[in-house]
Amino acid sequence: MTGSGINFSETKWNRLALKNNYDKDIPNKDMASVVYHAFRCSQTHGKEIPHNYKLLPRNEDGTLHYHIANDQLNMPETVIWGLISICVFCETNKDIQTNSVHHLSLAGNVFKISDWWGLENSFKPIAKKHNQTRVTLEGF
Repeated sequence: MTGSGINFSETKWNRLALKNNYDKDIPNKDMASVVYHAFRCSQTHGKEIPHNYKLLPRNEDGTLHYHIANDQLNMPETVIWGLISICVFCETNKDIQTNSVHHLSLAGNVFKISDWWGLENSFKPIAKKHNQTRVTLEGF
């Protein structure tokens, strides 16, 4: 749901400047820590998102892209949908019950949120079919 083949489990972003709320450098930055500290913490604590992190809209043709440069990481706005998907499909949330018409989609598959809470093990095989390329980036 991020429109990439990047292996976010193994890719580290150690050349990016990123500090926590106590102005301490974040070590061994993975995508989760980048999104958490750059976006979530900044917004929650009333700070601006650091200038070297941006969410990019889809291109006119619908494609997504990342812009990775020296101390800069711009990522597609669909990262947000990926985060929402993690919350919905996470097995921990299997007891949540909602009555909503909202849905998530992936490659033509539609997942009504109220029907998919906690169904991580059912979702993973579907997602895997659409995410065969897994590239680990190094030196970033």
